[in-house]
Amino acid sequence: MQVYREAYTSDHAINMEHAKVEGLSDKDLETILLLCMILSDTTHLTNFGTAQLWPIYIWLANYTKYAHGDPLNYALFHLRYLPKIPDLVKKFYQEKYGKPPTEDVL
Repeated sequence: MQVYREAYTSDHAINMEHAKVEGLSDKDLETILLLCMILSDTTHLTNFGTAQLWPIYIWLANYTKYAHGDPLNYALFHLRYLPKIPDLVKKFYQEKYGKPPTEDVL
C-alpha cells in the first residue's frame, strides 16, 4: 500500500523522474525534477466597485506540504496578474459560436 503525502511522492512524479533519468546520456549527472503547481482565482481590489484581477500563482511542489502552510517560507510565488475579460470578448464569442462562453472557455 502506498501512502500519498507529498506531490513529489506521487506515481506521476516518480514516473516522470525515471523517464528523464533514463533518457540522459550521462547517467552520473545528478538530476532534479522541479514540480510546479499553477493556480489562479479572482481577487477583488476594492471594497466598493467591480475592479478585479486574476492573479496567477506558482507553488513549487518539491517543498513539503508543511512548508506550504507557513507563509514565512515563501513557497508561493506571484507569476502574473491578468485583467478581467471585458464584455466585448464575451459578445464576440457569442456572435461567432451562437452561444455565450462557459466558465471553462473563459
